Amino acid sequence: QLVADTQMANFRRKQYGEGVNLDTATSSKKCFRGGLWSWSRHPNYFGEVCFWWGQAFIAYAGPDSKVTDVTSFSAAWTGAIVMLIFFRISARLMDQRQLKHREGYAVVMKEVSGLVPLPPFLGRLMNCNFGAKTQVGEESLLEN
Repeated sequence: QLVADTQMANFRRKQYGEGVNLDTATSSKKCFRGGLWSWSRHPNYFGEVCFWWGQAFIAYAGPDSKVTDVTSFSAAWTGAIVMLIFFRISARLMDQRQLKHREGYAVVMKEVSGLVPLPPFLGRLMNCNFGAKTQVGEESLLEN
């Protein structure tokens, strides 16, 4: 997450210039396609999901955890599963917003994995929209 956030902040600083409040700046229409952002459209979300799944593995593998105990399982995994669902929905909403505000974002969606980082060549090969319609226009990318 730190690497992804730093890369995005540096890109935005170049777009807006030094001394601009990056939390409120909104005029840039360019898409960042460097660093981790060339492997995933939401690498910071992926980092957060990995954190929660790591916590679940640690909790479930702990000395007091019983593999057959439903309480241990739900206590360990509920947070991880909820966060994965939350970030997947959040990433989808972010993609819809980026389609409206970023030039060329439809191409980014076709070539870059949504959540799980994949090498750029593999993302293009897999057409990372996973079945979304891409020929009709940018608005139809997220209909499914």
